Amino acid sequence: MFDEIEAFLTREGVSFTMHAHPVLRTVADMDAYLPFPLANMLKTVAFRVKDGPLVLAANRGRERIDYRKVAAAFGVNRRALRALSPDDVSAELSFPVGGVCPITLRDDVAVVIDEAVWTMAPVYCGSGKPTATLEISSADLVRLSGARVLPISRLD
Repeated sequence: MFDEIEAFLTREGVSFTMHAHPVLRTVADMDAYLPFPLANMLKTVAFRVKDGPLVLAANRGRERIDYRKVAAAFGVNRRALRALSPDDVSAELSFPVGGVCPITLRDDVAVVIDEAVWTMAPVYCGSGKPTATLEISSADLVRLSGARVLPISRLD
């Protein structure tokens, strides 16, 4: 998936950088090993809506996703939203753990990004593999992912 995302970004003519690093799978890994400010890192979590689409929800690295808010974004009850296991993410989205990118290149996957993305310049996120981080502008990320931008982080 990494090669396809990189080729897509190149075809779109946007400015981006892929930063190579050791395998990273958690926010703690990102914080420990990456030189980027964690406030500009997006983590992406995959969900399935019962009888509905696959969903990617992205928010800042240290913040938690509010499942109720994500469910509401898709007009369903919280109980209809299920986080995918790492095996499901790999099988259904072709993303390895630590490499989930909010740009999926698939029409059947919905994307929602927390509204804090507008305060992030630049954004650092998954690239399609756990050994590279994508650096891109928030506007390009939102546009190319087809994301809806909504408040989806927990306020606790």
